[in-house]
Amino acid sequence: MRVSKAVSKLIDELSEDKKKIEELEKSVNLVCNDIMASFRTDFPNLKEADYNLFLYSILGFSPSAITLFLKEEKLTKVYERKRRLKDKIKKLDSPNREKYMDFLG
Repeated sequence: MRVSKAVSKLIDELSEDKKKIEELEKSVNLVCNDIMASFRTDFPNLKEADYNLFLYSILGFSPSAITLFLKEEKLTKVYERKRRLKDKIKKLDSPNREKYMDFLG
């Protein structure tokens, strides 16, 4: 039972805890040359789920894990969101475009 509660708590933190998500973004920015800050600047009007999808992708989480973190019911929803995000990135006129695409695979 303890393991189950710990896993549920971790999923909730990665899904809904704004402070935890901000910490992850700061860590990614430190390691990856401010990639999340650039992404938010280049795409100022995305849904938080899109920013989080990009963050989780940078962190190397699988689509199945991202489905849990985004509280989606179906894995296909994450794939669709990822495809739409890639389409937006492809239209971006920025030197960061290729870096963003690399992180989304």
